[in-house]
Amino acid sequence: MSKDTKKVLVTGGTHGIGLAIAEKFAAHGYGVISCARSISDLPPGVQFLPCDITDIASIEELTSVIHKKHGCVDILINNAGKFTPSTILDDEDSILEDLMRTNVYSAYQLTRRLLPAMISKGGGTIINICSIASIVPFVNSGAYAMTKHALLGFSKCLREEMKPHHIRVMSVLPGATDTRSWNGSGVPSDRMMPVQDIASIIYDSYKLSKRTVVEEILIRPMLGDIA
Repeated sequence: MSKDTKKVLVTGGTHGIGLAIAEKFAAHGYGVISCARSISDLPPGVQFLPCDITDIASIEELTSVIHKKHGCVDILINNAGKFTPSTILDDEDSILEDLMRTNVYSAYQLTRRLLPAMISKGGGTIINICSIASIVPFVNSGAYAMTKHALLGFSKCLREEMKPHHIRVMSVLPGATDTRSWNGSGVPSDRMMPVQDIASIIYDSYKLSKRTVVEEILIRPMLGDIA
């Protein structure tokens, strides 16, 4: 990965939407770093770095390696996330805390550690993979929806703070997408969006002029949401 190659960091980039995003950018010549707890098959041009994004020490180690090897990433894609079906009344005490660590705190802590280098470089792009649940309440998804609302709020606040630094902040709100989160649900694949569509929209939005930012992307299955 040469120093002149634009670098992309994708969290949770070894399967599902994250893997599709990594493949898309790698196919267009970007230097892609994918991080997750464990490695799986990755396409050519994608480097793997281990990281438990729920653990501060692991995030510190990841950012240290990135700064030493690459100096700075041009694009950070906070994709890592977790879905646990539950109702607020019957939630175990640990569910909300667990989802907050994975879906919100991870993006918050990793972004804060990578921003100084982006600011010093004079620009960059941060893309937060939110959810349709960031704006729509769903039964049996209360704690999850709360965390995705929080991630969208983080994204909006960060957008305002980063304007003077020429750092674009984008929020992506996909509806039902054909990932392993839906395993065992009984919903047929053709009722959901393919992960490649999400990746294509993100890439095309990123490629717009630096004078332009797509602040929010709302994308749903053709036949609507799946409750």
